[in-house]
Amino acid sequence: MIQHGGDAVEGIVFALTFLEDEAAPGFKEFKSRYLKRFGKAPFLPDVYGYEAATVLNEALKQSHNFTPGIIKQTILKIKVFPSPISPEGLIINEFGDVERNVIIVTVKNGRFVRVK
Repeated sequence: MIQHGGDAVEGIVFALTFLEDEAAPGFKEFKSRYLKRFGKAPFLPDVYGYEAATVLNEALKQSHNFTPGIIKQTILKIKVFPSPISPEGLIINEFGDVERNVIIVTVKNGRFVRVK
């Protein structure tokens, strides 16, 4: 957004699920591996895709049957999955929804800055 919006996005306030500077300790390693493999820094959709693959991989490892219903039950039973952006992990509640902390940020001098 900042790259394409330039000065026009200065001062915009919105919610993010993580700031790179405040991400989980594992994010630096994730970013490094991603850069090496794909030649570019990961953006939020890349991280979410990685998390989705992690959830499915863990559920398949722990499932006794690979039907969608059993995989869903396994995901709900596991509940907390590793995440490169969240120290507490990716949490999936009893309804199958992801629970994330939200950070209110603004664009200041071409960077995302937490609103205090």
